[in-house]
Amino acid sequence: MAHNKNIVHIHWKGPYTLEQISSYTDSEDEYLSAAGLYQVYGKYLSYNIDGLLYIGMTIREGSKRIPEHNWISGTDYIKQVSDPGNIQIYYGLLHVDKKTDFQLDLIKKCESLLIFSHKPILNIQEKNNMPEADDLIIYNWNDYRNLMPEVSTLRWSNVYWKDEIFKNNYKMLSS
Repeated sequence: MAHNKNIVHIHWKGPYTLEQISSYTDSEDEYLSAAGLYQVYGKYLSYNIDGLLYIGMTIREGSKRIPEHNWISGTDYIKQVSDPGNIQIYYGLLHVDKKTDFQLDLIKKCESLLIFSHKPILNIQEKNNMPEADDLIIYNWNDYRNLMPEVSTLRWSNVYWKDEIFKNNYKMLSS
């Protein structure tokens, strides 16, 4: 079975405050004016430890999508954050190898893999779902903060254990 690898490099920038993102204008920052992924950090109420709260994606400008969460008021998220005034956001732009077409499906797969592998406390829907991507490799660059520098469905998926060629070519150490 041949495996086609989708290699995605995510260049992260941050931290941004909610105020910076809310007052953003198009000419200020190339990151926030593009589609991408974002990480939200803050203190979770139950633990009162600063950590990764949420990973999200947008196909619109990040400066428009992120404030829609109403992190400071108006959502259930805020009830779980002990210091909403000190939330930090990191925004990531995706760069793909020349063989890969950038598609909405790919950005969703990247979000799913990052959520599955890092388990942010406020991501409920994707946290326990195995990513559906075939061979997706994500390299995180620059200000990726608490994310692993590399994640892949080769590690976070059961694809290879379904692959008879892999099973036939590699023996178990206990054999």
